[in-house]
Amino acid sequence: MKVKLLLIDNYEVYREGLANLLESEPNIDVVSTSATAPEVIEIIREHRPDIVLIDLELYDSIDIKTRMQQVARNTRIIVLTHSKASTDFFSTMSAGATGYVLKDSKYESLLKVIALVTEGKIVIDQSLASLVFDAFNFIHCHARIRIKPEQIASLTNQEKAILVLLAKYATNKEIASSLYVSENTVKVHIRNIMRKLSAHNRLEAGICAMHAGLLP
Repeated sequence: MKVKLLLIDNYEVYREGLANLLESEPNIDVVSTSATAPEVIEIIREHRPDIVLIDLELYDSIDIKTRMQQVARNTRIIVLTHSKASTDFFSTMSAGATGYVLKDSKYESLLKVIALVTEGKIVIDQSLASLVFDAFNFIHCHARIRIKPEQIASLTNQEKAILVLLAKYATNKEIASSLYVSENTVKVHIRNIMRKLSAHNRLEAGICAMHAGLLP
């Protein structure tokens, strides 16, 4: 019996190229492809796929995640991504995905992930094994950290903007470029942020940002 698969990615060359490869597999039936998230629910209702292979950017929507869980209770979700950030990995898996695969993985590796997820297993890209450790570290820190409203109130608007970028794993150089300031200025702000939040590292600062509602 073939595995019914729905592929969702907004890059046409990648989407159609991968769809053609998967369609050539004797045990996979690509029932449909899509470039946008809003179409997903209706396609799932029509085809009832076993697997949804979806780009992280398209899956990373609270509305889509919730509606997919409501409509496709028996459908397993594998996320395709370029991101190696532990925050992306953790939020994706905790939202119900059962596979997390890098887009530059070998095709054979993707086929193995599809097969294992179809069997009911939870699978991540082999090169991302360290993220499991990061996820446990995230859970531990998340449970331990308590942020007070006055601590967030003490941050300037610039510091809040930098905190959000810190939580998204941006480097000092990327933050400086995004906010049009020097890297030295960014370093000074980060020191102030850490002091005001009593955070020991960027992970703890990012969790503080989550607790404060500055990002999902």
